[in-house]
Amino acid sequence: MVKMKKAVLFLFVIYSNIFSQYFSGGFNFYLSSADSSSQKFLPNFPVTEIGNDNFVVVDNEGHFSTEGKRIRFWGTNAGADAAFPSKSVANILVGRLRKFGFNLVRMHHLDNPWSPKSLLDKIYTRQLIPENLDLLENFIAQLKENNIYVNMNLHVSRTFRMFDGVTAYDSLPEFSKGVNFFDPYIIKLHKEYAQQLLTHVNPYTGKSLVDDPVMAMVEITNENSLYRFWRENKLKPISKDGVLPVYYSNELDEQWNKFLTTKYQTTDNLRAAWNKGRVAFEEGEQIDNGSFEGSRLKNYWFIEQHNGAIADTSIDRTISHSGNRSFNISVQTATGTEWHIQIKIPNLKVIKDSIYTVKFFAKSNSDKDISVSVMNDVSPYNGYGSSAFKLTNVWKEFSF
Repeated sequence: MVKMKKAVLFLFVIYSNIFSQYFSGGFNFYLSSADSSSQKFLPNFPVTEIGNDNFVVVDNEGHFSTEGKRIRFWGTNAGADAAFPSKSVANILVGRLRKFGFNLVRMHHLDNPWSPKSLLDKIYTRQLIPENLDLLENFIAQLKENNIYVNMNLHVSRTFRMFDGVTAYDSLPEFSKGVNFFDPYIIKLHKEYAQQLLTHVNPYTGKSLVDDPVMAMVEITNENSLYRFWRENKLKPISKDGVLPVYYSNELDEQWNKFLTTKYQTTDNLRAAWNKGRVAFEEGEQIDNGSFEGSRLKNYWFIEQHNGAIADTSIDRTISHSGNRSFNISVQTATGTEWHIQIKIPNLKVIKDSIYTVKFFAKSNSDKDISVSVMNDVSPYNGYGSSAFKLTNVWKEFSF
């Protein structure tokens, strides 16, 4: 079955005005960071330890649950230094979190390269720093005693060093993102780190994280997508405006070609499979009268104005990139919020697993920022692609 959704192309006009809100009649007050007591006007979250059977699982309906009961998480980050509080501070911090109803802490940037508070050394990243691991495990034990679960992040900001044995370690994308999806040696190092961290017995709980219900979930890698590198045309050598050292570019090509050969056997089979349903660029055009040479503007383009923003649209017969006409947008009043002025073309269609290109020429009387999006025109306003552009007084082609 082909799944199809209606979409709309939006053009947002952006201005940089920023407005502040002022008020009077306020008063000073102080919230003690050491206060973990309960108050009558706040919900009460008593000290309750996570039990040995309180493992978090996903139930048949797709919800987090523990002991057969659905659980919802109200969480926060403990990033870098914050994940290694001193023992004198940890119990105060955890009590404060419990008081305000937090039941999950995300352990983030434990592998960071910029702070002394990290699990990894700055010279050799293949072993954990015992002193910092001790602080982390004490923190986790305190959280467990206060019924607060842990979201454990593995690969976030690890930066390989010379003695780690990683090829071209100093030329990898930031935090080795992308590469760690396909390079066997780097994958091996990530597994090694995960084993060291998750199987070490916490002296304060008597359990390793893999056996402890305090660990509700694990994030294997943070903000990392091989697909996105491909979408942005970055999976190529650095010398060709990509992000990969030649060694890894060749490695990825080799793996990819091996996969294609195994799956399709011949180039003809590959071509037949990948060209199925393909439409030539000109045949797939969905925007009628994109050159503005045809019928009246209002038949295709619509303007939305919100919260006092004012703009006019018209066909200009004196200025054009090609042909005899162009579409002119004249902004009289801006609010500083981009979506308050929208120029849109409704009733476009996008099909699952298909690739689309938005391309146009534009200029402005002075430097201006615009954003262009393909998205649903009704709730939940799903976005399928967007990009921001800077216009100058010279015609230029833009695309995404």
